[in-house]
Amino acid sequence: VNVRVVRLPRIANFTDFDSLAACPGFDAQYVEQPVGLADADLIIIPGTKSTITDLKFLWSSGIAAEIIRKAGSGTPVIGICGGYQMLGRSISDPHGIDSGAGSVKGLALLDTQTTFEPGKDTRQCEGRVSGDTALLSRGARVKGYEIHMGRTVLGPAASPLLETAGGQDGAVSGDGLILGSYLHGLFDSDEVLAGLLAFFGCPAEMPMMDRDLIKEHEYDRLARELRRSLDIDRIYRFAGIG
Repeated sequence: VNVRVVRLPRIANFTDFDSLAACPGFDAQYVEQPVGLADADLIIIPGTKSTITDLKFLWSSGIAAEIIRKAGSGTPVIGICGGYQMLGRSISDPHGIDSGAGSVKGLALLDTQTTFEPGKDTRQCEGRVSGDTALLSRGARVKGYEIHMGRTVLGPAASPLLETAGGQDGAVSGDGLILGSYLHGLFDSDEVLAGLLAFFGCPAEMPMMDRDLIKEHEYDRLARELRRSLDIDRIYRFAGIG
């Protein structure tokens, strides 16, 4: 399954897609130009440190037009956090929190509107998939976190994607092929990955990767790099350790 993740100039939360990239059956690659989406079976728009600025990049680069074209031919699109906001009809920033742009046209693939307001939502989340979509198994368990600015309101042509302890999250399009969510960690769920594989007709017995083992490997790699780059013994002395 060719998964193409749009590399936004101000992309955030890179680890959102590590589990998906490590899962057999998915060929996950970052793309920076419209041509990179040509062979996409699934398009993902990730989170960003500046939603409106990166949305303008999508329009000016031609990537937005290509995403809309691909979606029109049946290619599923998933947006996470800022990517979810971009999928809606518009993003408004009346207080100049994200940028000074005021209001910007979204991709209009979801019947949603987002308004930036003072304050940031940060919370741990657990829940289940409740939306009507063939991409994910209804009832699939999810766990992760939210960290975002902005309030997203759903129109009549969209329905919530997730039911969490804190309420409903995300949105699903009428045809069930466009999904958006504020949940970072959506793809860390084996049940979510299994649903995606099933949608694309991949074998149900395809093995999942041990994500805890992957994380431990990455932590070890980071520790080795820190030891190589820093005077660890001196840091220990400053900290009164050893």
